[in-house]
Amino acid sequence: MYIVDIIYPYFRDSIYPRFLDIIKAPTDNLEMLWLVAPLLITLFLVQTYFGRHKDEELGWNTAYGNSIVLIFVSVTLLHYIYQTFTYAELRLFSGTPFYKSLLVLGVFLYAFVLLLVDFRHSLPKKFAFFLSSSITVNVVSFVSIVLVYSNVPLDRITLVTAFCIFLIVKLFFKIFKWLIPATIEAEKFLEKQEEKKEEEKQEKRLAKYKQVKNIEEHIKKEVGHLAEKTGEKLKKVTNLFKKEKNS
Repeated sequence: MYIVDIIYPYFRDSIYPRFLDIIKAPTDNLEMLWLVAPLLITLFLVQTYFGRHKDEELGWNTAYGNSIVLIFVSVTLLHYIYQTFTYAELRLFSGTPFYKSLLVLGVFLYAFVLLLVDFRHSLPKKFAFFLSSSITVNVVSFVSIVLVYSNVPLDRITLVTAFCIFLIVKLFFKIFKWLIPATIEAEKFLEKQEEKKEEEKQEKRLAKYKQVKNIEEHIKKEVGHLAEKTGEKLKKVTNLFKKEKNS
């Protein structure tokens, strides 16, 4: 209860208001809306596709394409910054233009690193696909657009809120894809996957059973060996006792 008493007021007083600021920002700026709308439409279309074709997954080529999209978004944001602010303002190593430029450069570097990773397949597939997925790329793009085009500050509260937005979007599309009926091919594929998982479970159970049986047999052998040794020692002791008694 003590942790809840600390976390709940923080989310109520800090995260939730910032969440509303970020979500409402595109409606206050039509120029921003023209950038955000295609991202949202693309995200829904991509998730609908993968919801329908559940037997397919993100490929290296698609991940590579997503990183290119993020590069285009960061270049567009840089163009907006250098059109909005004067050269004198940008030269100052402080203030809004400087921090907005740093943010966009950070997004550009992230996109460029993703580009290299996806091109060279230099990270484990699951991790690379998570970083390059349409949800991750679109959430990063959306938050970056809002921070550049609006007066929402880039601080710890915004970072936590952005992470919460990512989790909400991830959960929403997980349910969204689950509700979409799969194709016949996808259903067959999922059935095979379930059968494969069940077979793997059975194999693991069998392996554990064999391991337990081997341990039991090993224990029985050791116990039998110890019993034989103990019996031999008892015979020796008994024989010695008899000899001493007879003498």
